[in-house]
Amino acid sequence: MIRIRRLAACLVLALPGAAWAGGEMSRRPLPQEKSSAPAIPQGYAFDNPQLLTQQLLWGVIHGVRLLGITCQARGDTAAALAYVDWMDRQQARIRAAERDLARHYFGRDTASPEALSAALHLKPALTSPPETLGAACATLPEALQQERYDLEKFYASRRQAIEKGDPDFPGAVWHEPADMAVVTTTPTPSGTAESPVSAPADPPSIDPAPVAKDPE
Repeated sequence: MIRIRRLAACLVLALPGAAWAGGEMSRRPLPQEKSSAPAIPQGYAFDNPQLLTQQLLWGVIHGVRLLGITCQARGDTAAALAYVDWMDRQQARIRAAERDLARHYFGRDTASPEALSAALHLKPALTSPPETLGAACATLPEALQQERYDLEKFYASRRQAIEKGDPDFPGAVWHEPADMAVVTTTPTPSGTAESPVSAPADPPSIDPAPVAKDPE
């Protein structure tokens, strides 16, 4: 069963333009998403703790997604499988962020990851040199097992800090394995960034993720 799941994951990731959202392949941005760009709300919602937390959370999701897809394109199976497994485990929180951000930016319940990232002005692709990307892919499996990539905990801690009015809470920053160049970051009230993460590669086992209800 595990072999079949791994094979299926690799086959789907190998499709051109594959984009994952909540464990399912997402569609590409629709023409109306691009044409509606002038009407998209600008900036971060500092007056809305719940939405601001989702915006910061999306910075992490976007960074992991870019690196996961890049590692798959490089033929790094361990990193690609670790990415799919992480998406499965974080599925409920990712879908909740997609829903809230799609409603905010496009007035509907769904939008592609590309459209949401563009609305937040996040980098559409990685530009790091091959050797840097190789080191990042090698450490991705273990990095994604760390607590800082548990999106439920990230959401809870960031929202609590925002609601307390703490000016020094750390915002969403992609912690680059092996001192990787910046993948993606989002603005933080303190203007500071957290240090990169470096960890040895250790591919995890792939187990079916339980179905979870969409969080608020």
